[in-house]
Amino acid sequence: MQKGESDRLEDLVDKLSLDVKAVMLLAKTDPNVVELIDKKINQSVDGDMQDFRKIVQRSRDAKILGSILISIGEIALASMLTISGVGIIFPTILGSLSPGAIVRYFSAFNVDLNNLGYGGSFVLIVNYSLSIILLASAFYILRKVSEELSEAGLRV
Repeated sequence: MQKGESDRLEDLVDKLSLDVKAVMLLAKTDPNVVELIDKKINQSVDGDMQDFRKIVQRSRDAKILGSILISIGEIALASMLTISGVGIIFPTILGSLSPGAIVRYFSAFNVDLNNLGYGGSFVLIVNYSLSIILLASAFYILRKVSEELSEAGLRV
């Protein structure tokens, strides 16, 4: 490439960069601009537009495998948090799923509540709060995994 041609190409890319910035300023104030960008660039059947999109997204393609591996780890973490949260609320579920065991657990739970006093009530509140936090964290992680996979271009 010659010096003059390189300068013209750099000027063209600079102009494109400024145009993108201008469109993004408009997109922040008008939601219709986002739909128009999606229609004109992402959904375009024009070969040049598809090639341009591939150039822009090239760095994302390398991250898909990493995103999948990270998502698998996060899903495993979410499942452990879910099991821990449910196990703290209902300890008998981890040992036995029989209805009789669950009924006995709740009947013993009612009797013990009367004998615990204020300290025992505090322990129960902390226990319940911890289990709710674990379950909420698990669902939050699953939501973030879904968003990350969507951003990587995978349908969830």
